Amino acid sequence: MCRQNCSCMAYSSLNITGGGSGCVIWGEDLVDMRQYAVAEGGQDLYVRVAAADSDSAEGSVGSAGGSDKTKQILMVAGIIIGICFVLSGVIICFVWKRKTLKEKIKHRGTD
Repeated sequence: MCRQNCSCMAYSSLNITGGGSGCVIWGEDLVDMRQYAVAEGGQDLYVRVAAADSDSAEGSVGSAGGSDKTKQILMVAGIIIGICFVLSGVIICFVWKRKTLKEKIKHRGTD
């Protein structure tokens, strides 16, 4: 419905009771909106979005973070960096304890 009309921004079916049908098309801004009560069930509003603005667009970088390959690379890099930090901390603790132990032994030997 909205695909053939380049100026169409959104469309929705009309709430026509008694077997009627129809639709509303928005050409520019989404004005003249109605809010339906929860008991009425509301209606669907179909908004036209450029493919570049869509989360499913290939290679897009939005709030989703990008493509699956980019996410995998970032995840692996994060894991490797995390492991390096942990190993560095363990090595630093080991070297520090070894140094303090040698100093204690040396200090006891001079007494």
